[in-house]
Order: sequence, then C-alpha cells, then structure tokens
Amino acid sequence: MTSTARAVDINVPGDHPTIQAAIAAASAGDRILVQPNTYTTPAGGLVIDKSNLQLLSTAGSATTIIENNTAGMPVITIAAPGVVVGDVGAGFHIRQLQAASDAIVVQANQVKFGVPTTIQHNRISGNNSGEGIYVDSYIESGLFVVQNNTFNRNGGAYSFTTGVYFDSADHPSANVGFVSTFDSNVDVLNNTLTDMDTYGVYFDYHCYKSNININNNTMTGVTGYSGVYFNYGLDVFSTANINGNTITDFGDYSIYLYDITSHCVANVNNNTITGVTNTGIELDYIYYQSTVTINNNTVTGNGSADYGIYPYDVEYASMCTVSGNTVSGFDNTGIYFEYNYNGSTGVITNNTVSSSTQMDYGIFIDTEYGSNSTITGNTVSGFDYAGIDEYYPYAGCTVNISNNTLTADNGGGDYGIYVEDPDYGNTVTVNNNTATNFDYAGIYFGQTYDNTHITCNNNMLTALPAGADYGIYLDDLYEYSTATFDMNTASGFDYCGIYNDDCYYTSNITITNNTLTGISSGADYGIYIYETSEGSDGTVNNNTCTNFDYAGIYYEYPSYEAGVAWINGNTLTALSTGADYGIYSYEVYTGQATYDGNTITNPDYAGIYLEYVDYGGSATISNNTITMNNSGGDYGIYNYQVYEAGTSLNVTGNTVTNYGNMGGGEAGFWQDDYTQYGSRLNVSNNTFMAHANGSEYGIYSDDGIFDGSKGFFMNNVVEGYTNTGLGVYYTYDGSETTITGNILTPLANMGDYGIAVWDGAQYGSRINISNNTINSFTDTGVYYYYSYDGSHVAVNYNTINGDPNTGGYFGIYGGDGPEYGSTFEAIGNSIGGILGDLANDSAGIYTYYTYSGCQTTICDNYIRGRTGEPGNYMAGVYFYYPPEYGSTATVCNNDIAGFWDAAVFLYDDFLSGSSFHITNNKLDGGRFGIWTNGYDWTDGTDGSITGNTISNFSEVGIDANAIWGSIIDIANNRIQGNGSVAGVDIQDLVDGAAEVTIRNNCITGVDTGVEVEDIMDTAFVNVNGNDFNGVATTGIVNVMGLAANAIDGTGNFFGAVPTKATGEVDISGELASPPDNDGDGVIDCDDACPDTASGDDVDADGCSCIQLNPTGDADGDGVLDCNDNCPNVANADQADSDGDGVGDACTVAPPGPPPCGLLPCGPGAMMAMPFALLGILVMGRRRRVR
Repeated sequence: MTSTARAVDINVPGDHPTIQAAIAAASAGDRILVQPNTYTTPAGGLVIDKSNLQLLSTAGSATTIIENNTAGMPVITIAAPGVVVGDVGAGFHIRQLQAASDAIVVQANQVKFGVPTTIQHNRISGNNSGEGIYVDSYIESGLFVVQNNTFNRNGGAYSFTTGVYFDSADHPSANVGFVSTFDSNVDVLNNTLTDMDTYGVYFDYHCYKSNININNNTMTGVTGYSGVYFNYGLDVFSTANINGNTITDFGDYSIYLYDITSHCVANVNNNTITGVTNTGIELDYIYYQSTVTINNNTVTGNGSADYGIYPYDVEYASMCTVSGNTVSGFDNTGIYFEYNYNGSTGVITNNTVSSSTQMDYGIFIDTEYGSNSTITGNTVSGFDYAGIDEYYPYAGCTVNISNNTLTADNGGGDYGIYVEDPDYGNTVTVNNNTATNFDYAGIYFGQTYDNTHITCNNNMLTALPAGADYGIYLDDLYEYSTATFDMNTASGFDYCGIYNDDCYYTSNITITNNTLTGISSGADYGIYIYETSEGSDGTVNNNTCTNFDYAGIYYEYPSYEAGVAWINGNTLTALSTGADYGIYSYEVYTGQATYDGNTITNPDYAGIYLEYVDYGGSATISNNTITMNNSGGDYGIYNYQVYEAGTSLNVTGNTVTNYGNMGGGEAGFWQDDYTQYGSRLNVSNNTFMAHANGSEYGIYSDDGIFDGSKGFFMNNVVEGYTNTGLGVYYTYDGSETTITGNILTPLANMGDYGIAVWDGAQYGSRINISNNTINSFTDTGVYYYYSYDGSHVAVNYNTINGDPNTGGYFGIYGGDGPEYGSTFEAIGNSIGGILGDLANDSAGIYTYYTYSGCQTTICDNYIRGRTGEPGNYMAGVYFYYPPEYGSTATVCNNDIAGFWDAAVFLYDDFLSGSSFHITNNKLDGGRFGIWTNGYDWTDGTDGSITGNTISNFSEVGIDANAIWGSIIDIANNRIQGNGSVAGVDIQDLVDGAAEVTIRNNCITGVDTGVEVEDIMDTAFVNVNGNDFNGVATTGIVNVMGLAANAIDGTGNFFGAVPTKATGEVDISGELASPPDNDGDGVIDCDDACPDTASGDDVDADGCSCIQLNPTGDADGDGVLDCNDNCPNVANADQADSDGDGVGDACTVAPPGPPPCGLLPCGPGAMMAMPFALLGILVMGRRRRVR
C-alpha cells in the first residue's frame, strides 16, 4: 500500500454508499477503501477531484468493479493532482461497457510534481472502447505513473483504441508549440495491454524537457497500428526509455517515435516484438545532439513486413546505436537507417538479421554530411538484394563496415555489401566481412570521388554456387580519392574478382594480396581496372587470380595522362583450358606502368598484352614468369605500338615458356606496329622458350623502329622458334636498333632466321647487331634488307652457326644495301655451318649493294662453310653488287674456309669511282680465293687486295675480270694453291688508262703465277717483287698484250719456275733470292707478319711481340707488355737500377750476393746454374740473325 500521508480512511459502502459520495466527503490526502461489489458510475462518470486522494479496493480487481454504461462518458475522471487509483492487491476492474468511450480520463493540468498521479494494479477493460487511459492535454511539471495494470476486452472485437493516450495542446511559452508533456516525468511500467485496436501507448505531440519510461509492458493488438507511438516524440533535453516490452500484433509500427530533437535521449532496448506487418521499431528525425539506443531487441515480422528496425534521419551531431538486436521475418529490410546526417553518428553492431522470404536488405544506412557510421559484427542472412547497403556516404563522412557475416538467400542476393557513390571527403572502411551466396557482387562501391578514401581489406566473399558477376566492384574513383583492396578472398564469381571502372583526377587505387578464384567453368577477369589517368596511381600487387578465361588482370589504361600504375608480384592462373590474356592493358598514355615479378600460367593468346605506349608514357614489363597453356599460345608478351617523343617500353628479365603451336604468327615477344616518333623499346635479358612444337618467332617487331626512335634487344635467350629468333622490320628516319648479347636457338631443323631486320636501316638510321649467339639456323643467321640514305648497319662479334644437320644458307645477309651514303660493317663474327646447294646461293656474309657513296666493312670474321658441299654460288663473303658510285668496301682480317666456290665472291661490276679493299684475310679452299665471276672493275674504281693468305683453292687464288679505267693493287698476298690453275688471273681487258699493280705476293702451288688477258690503250700492268718459286709452269702470262702494252714484270723472284713469262712481259731485274720486304729475316712466303716495323724482334714466323699482342697490359700500369720490363707487376716508372733489363719490381733479391737456395753460391756458381734457369733470364732478348 502506498504510504501517502492521509487524514482519514473512508469506506464504501460502510461510510458512504457510493464511491462518488465518498469522494465528495473526502479531503485531500484521504483514502477511500472500496469493498467488493460492482459499482456503476453516475451519468457523468466517476470524478476524482480531491488532491492526493487514494482510491483503493479492499479485495482487488477480481471482485471490485467500477463500470460505466453511459455512452460517451469515461468510467473515471482524475481531476486533481496526486491521485492514486489502485495498488498492490487493492486495484479495481475499471470496466467501460460503452464503445468509443474512454475508461479513465486524466485532466493533464492536474498532474503535478510532488505526489505522482498514479494508476496501478487495475484491470481496465473495454468493449470497442476509446482509450484505456486518456490524458486530455499536456502534463506540465508533473509525475504520472501507469503501472502493473491489465488492459483487456470485456466484449466487442477489441478492448480499446489506445491503451494509454497522451493528448497535447499548444504551450503558451515562446518557441515551444504543441506538447504532450512539459518538464514532466511519465512512467508506463509493467502493464499488460491486450486486444488494442490502434495503439498501446500514444503521445500526440512532443515530450518537452521530460522523462518518459515505457518499460516491461506486454502489449497485444487486434489490428493494432503501434504498440508505442510518439506522434511528435521528444524535444529539448527529454529522455524516453522504452525497454523490456513485449509487443505483439501492432503491425504497422510496434514502436514509433517521430521526432527526437535538441539533446534528447531515447533508449529502446530489450523489447520483444512479434507480428509486425510494416515496421517493428521506427524512430524518425533524431536531431541536434540527441542520442538513441536500439539495443538487444527481438523483432519478428510476418514475412511480408517492410522493416524490422528503422531509424530515420539522424542529424546535427546526434547519435543512434542499434546493437545486439535479433530481427527476422521482414521482406524489405531488417535494419533500415535511412539518413545519418550532419555530423551525427550511427552504430549498428552485433545484430542478427534474417529472413526466410528474401528481404531486400539486411541492413540499410545512408550516411552524409560529416557523419560517422559503424556497422560491425552483424550476422545477416536471407537477403536477396544486399546484406548491408550504405546508400550514399556524402561530404566528409566516416563509414566502417567490418566483421559482419552476410549470407544471402539460397536463391542468391545481388550484393553482400553495397556502398552507393561515396563522395566529397569521405572515409569508408570495409574490413573482415564474410559474404556468401551473392549473385552480383560480394562488395560494391559506386562512384567514389572528391577526396574520398576507401579501405576494403580481409573480406571473405563466396558467390552463389551458380556464380556471381563480381567479387568486389568499384565504379569510378576520381578527384583526389583513394581505394585500397588488400588481402580479400573472393571465389565463385563468373565475371570479375575485383573491378574498377575508372580511376582519374589524381586518385589512387591499390589492389594487393587478394586471392580471387573464378567459378570452376571460368570467369572473364581476375582483376579489371578501366584506367588510372590524369595524375592517378594504380597499384595491383601480389594478388592471386585463378580460373579466369579472358584475363587475369585487365587494366585498360593503366597510366593515362600522367597516371602511374604498378602491376607487380601477382600470381595469375587461367582456366586449365586457357584464357586470352594473363595481363591485358590497352594504353600507357603519358604516364608510367610497371609489370614486374608476375607469375602467369595457362593463357593461350598472350601472357602480357600491352597495346599502346605513347605520348611520353613509360612501361616496364620485367621479371615476369609466363607459362602459356599446354596447347601453346600466340604471344608471351604483346605490344602493338610505342610512339611519340619520350615514350618507352622496357621488357626485361622475363621468362616466357610454351608459346607457339598455334599454326604460325606466334612469338615470345611480339610488337605489331611501330616504335616511333622518338620513342624507346627495350627488350632485354628475357628468356623465351617456345612450345615443344615450336613458335614462328621468338622476338618480333612487325613495323620496327621509326622516326628517331631507339630499339634495344639485348641479352635475351630464345629457344624453339621455327622461322625467326629475333625479327625487327624497319629501322627508319633517324632511328636506332641495337641487338646484342642474345642467344637464339630454333626448334631442331626448323629455324629459318636467327636475327632478321627485314627492311633494314633507312634515312639516317642505325642498326647494331653484336655479340649474339645464333644457333642452328637453316636459312640465315642475321638478315637485314636495307642500309639506306645515310644509315648504318653493324653486325659485329656474333657467333652464328647453321643447323648442325642441314646447315644454313647465309650467316649474314644484307638484302639491298648499303645505299646512298650508308654504311654496313660485319666485324668479329664467328660464322659456321654454311651449306652448299646447287640450286641456291649461300654465303657466310652476303651483301647485295654498296651503292652511291656508301661503305661496307667486313673484317675480323671467322667464317666456315660445310666443306665438300657443292653450291650454286657458295662463298664466305659474297658481294652481289660490289661497290658502285663512289662507295667503299673493305674486307679485312677474316678467316674463311670451307666454301665450294670462293672465299670472297664479287658477283657484279665495280663501278664509278668506288673503292674495294681486301686485306689481311685468311682464305682457304673453294674454286677461287677471290672471284669476280666475269664482271669488271670500271669507271675509276680503286681496289686493293693486300696481305691475304689464300690457300687450297682449286682454280684461281685471285680472279679478276676486265679492269676499265681503274686502279687495282694486289700486294703482299700469300697465294698457296694445291695444283691449281693460277694465282692471279685477270681474265678480260685491262683498258681505259687502268693501272694494275701485282706486287710482293708469294704465289705457290699453281700452274700459272699471274695471267693477264689483254692490255689496251694507256693501261698498264706492273707485276713486281713477287715470289713465284712455287709456281709449276709459268710465272707471268700476258695473253693478248701488244709490245706497247707489255707487262712490267721486273724485280720478281722466279726460282725454279720452268717458264718465267710468256707474251709481252719485261722480267728484267729478276731477284736472285726470295724477297723479304719488311727486312725481318723471314722471307715473305714464310712470314706470317709481313709488315713488321723496322728493328723489331720477331719469332720464327716473322712476328714481333707488338704484332702478336698489340694492346696487352697485364699489370695495368700503362706500359704495354711488349715494352714492360716487369709485365706482371705494376711499375709505371720502369725503374731498373742494375740495368739488367728486368725492372726493380721484378727483382727477387736486393743488391749483393744472391742467397743460397734457388741459385748456386760460391765460386763457379754460374757454371753450376741450370741451363733452364739461364734460359729464363735471357728469354725475350733474342734478335733474329739477318
């Protein structure tokens, strides 16, 4: 019993027959004690108008009934403050028998602070009645308690329209407006409300500076609209606690607060809500630093209901927490948080949301204007659109979606997590989530821009078994924004694992350490990025992509307009049946892209495909390991074009295997078009190993190097090609191509070309082909077509070997050059395995033209043919058109052997002021040593054939045809036939003021030493200083020359030649002994070094130290070994204090007697010195006796 102070107890019917009479007789604070009975109220209802009056039953509500049977009238009206109706065991059955009439009316202006107005422990029943308790206006500065009552039905379809109804009125204070409470406390506690028609508890307007507690009530509707309904919520430092209630069948809004504003607090916790047809809990307009918690509720819809929990519009630094709730049976959204705006905070954590009827969203939130949202630890299942939908993070927001478990409906859900268009300075974090059964995207981000930052890490995404389009999807990323995707796992997608539509305007995207596995039947892409452009950066590193069938990484514009991209360290494994690309990029435009350290397996078109690098862009493809499909593939690495000044493509350190077997047109590296307009292509240090059935090319640039560009192809290893190991089409318009250090090995018996520069060098361009190793070619080791218009081709220091079984036709082949001021040089090459073919030409080095002021240099090469194979024209060096029109050709210091026809073959005429010099070559075998094939030296040609060793030819050592108006010097050659026809044979006219000098040659093993066909006009032939001692028949023959055109044959040594000369030959001044023109004591025919400087010491072959070792400086002291008195110890000063010719640095002991040990001591020591040691001391000082 309540212990309120009272004057007296008044009994009914003991003191007064009616309750109303007792009230009339009572004073403030009295108790009216009512005995069991049924009491019918007067016509106007029972009116309690005495303050602090307690109306109590003596036997409780089961037997003490107060009822009204007057239409439109309440049962009780409370018209005074501090009234108490009922108490524990002392309540009433307050029975309203009339429809549309209230049970209890409370005059709100009578509810005051001090003693609360209390209605408790009563049964309040109705019959389609109005309100169970009706508060007729706003309560101001009062306490009102409704607790432990039972509201139910005594007839009709429902009990009351509303269990407890708080009406409102316009408060007189400025800026307050309509309120239901003002500076008051209201408790609605532990009541049971059943069979309500519309509301359980209803507040018509704001509760202003008030505290409202609606706790632990049980509410059941019939066709109920809302269990707890605040039509205009809380205002100005108000608090509402709606906790621990059980609410059933209030379908539209089980709990609803419309407006919570200005530092208010609403707690909606631990409620159990069932039978929801629209929304379980909805709180709208949470404004101005207000706080809401919606925690640990159980909310169950009927399967077609819209929303489980719905906070709507949290703004102006307010906060809403939705945590620990269990929500199920909703068709639209489990938790729908529509607006989190203007610096507010939303927290949605540890909720369980489920549906068996395919709800659209598990959790939906919209965060904008500087607000923060945290969505963590939730478990969501049964959705068919999105597990979590962050609708529109906008303008400086922070969103954290982490540690959620999201399982879509068995039929699939569109998205696990959907973030719609985060923009204008947001930070969005999506980490450690698990999403399952999605059928479009596990995580989706819409357009992200204007300084927004996304982090998406450590998510586990598993698509519907039938597949999904994307694992993670990001639309446009732009305007100083960033996105990071790290350590995510996505599986079962059928289009793309991680997708970005665009990244531009100084934004950055990072995709690293993700594991992406397509559906078993194959996904189009592992990772797809359309572009990073306009100063943006993209990083795609260390990802693992599996089961794609189009591209593991598709990055269309990786660096467009100064963007930068890194695609490094990824492991990309295509579907076992193959995929078009491992990595695909369309264009690197003005920016930079790096493709480094990727491992790519099973592509069947291209391992890495980069279409364009242009307009100053730079791309590096390095250190990748590419293994094409078991059935082969078209290209290991593909580029279409590199162009515009400052552009570069570097392809270095890659290992590519299994390309080819596609029927032709394949390559380890393939460039389909130009490198042009000042660009740079570098393909170096790669290993290309074709399919077991071969590939047409190893490295191929279809249109080559153009317009001032540079191409570098260096230190590559290429194996298994069937046509060309390394092919470049053009080097054009001031460009440069460098091909050095490559090792090229074709498929057995299949490689046509080792290196081919099909259209050569043109218009001031340069080609350098050097230090390559070319194995087993069947057609040509090095092929170029043009050296044209001031260009330069150098083929130097290569090792070039034909097929060991079949041989090859040409070691080096120059198709149409050099021409028009160009040059060609072939220096220091080792060429072998050149075949003989009676139907086709073959040569170690072949050049077609040397034309119009050009220069050809072929020197220091080692060239071998396949000895004994007859050929059509088979030669070591083959000039189809020897130099013409002011050109120069030099053939020097070559070692040539094994060719059927000639070591040096000159197919056509020398023309128009050209020069040809064949010097210091070693030419062995063939029909001819040097052969002109019946063509002429004409029109002012200047030629020299000097210092050569020509041996083992079967017909003629030096064969020259007609010489017209030209100057030819044949000197210092060692011509050693083997029962051959002639040493030197000029087969046709010497005419037109021609000058022929044949001097200081050593000619042996031939029938005729020198034969000249016909000398005419003012031409002359001088044959002087030659050694004919080994000629079998005739030394000099002038076949048709007249006396006026006799050969000057003076000063020769004929030795034992049977016939010294025939025809018009002057052989006066014959030498008595073999000539030694360099005076070194070794006759010319024995002298391996015929140009020894006067006074130099020589060996038995006539060679001085400086000739054998012209640049040696073993100790690096700047003094050549040949001149160094201590060659193995640095002594630049050459100090020799004892003048013994051995530098002090090499003197073993100091001045004085030698120590005993190595040298003998005492008298006769020198006599006892071993002869071998004496030899050491004087070695290098011998001068040959002359």
